[in-house]
Amino acid sequence: MAPDLRVVTRIPVDQLFTKAGPTLHVRGDFLTPTAVEALLRSSRDYSLVEACLSTPLSWNPRGDYTFWYQHARRHAADPNNHRPLDDFPDSCCYFVSEWHDSTSGDRVLLYEQHH
Repeated sequence: MAPDLRVVTRIPVDQLFTKAGPTLHVRGDFLTPTAVEALLRSSRDYSLVEACLSTPLSWNPRGDYTFWYQHARRHAADPNNHRPLDDFPDSCCYFVSEWHDSTSGDRVLLYEQHH
């Protein structure tokens, strides 16, 4: 498949990709909402990426945390405390994981949508 036509086919995602093709990022830990807040307060060095089934990954510009503050924060799930989807607004939640590219040092927070 042409890289620019690639969409998310399953969650959890096993590889990050852009319109140019796959990236070298490797998944690290899943994060609690409190841990996400702490990372975003301490660094402007993350790109936020949203993964929704049947759509391309949605990359937000590095250091732009609008997606978190205006949308994802109220939908963030704790990976250690699974709750029913009905407990979240619009029966939608995100599990957040940190990804790192050791070659470039690039860091990403991936928001995987469940609904």
